[in-house]
Amino acid sequence: MVSAEATAVGFSLLLVPVLDRPFTGDLCVSPEPFEESALAQFR
Repeated sequence: MVSAEATAVGFSLLLVPVLDRPFTGDLCVSPEPFEESALAQFR
């Protein structure tokens, strides 16, 4: 039981830096839809 919890915590700590930068890397999210819709309202 302790090893399962340690694995879950370790996996969560691994996901933090991976998901921290969604606009970089080979598989990335484009900021264009956000810039066209959400930011266009403030221009």
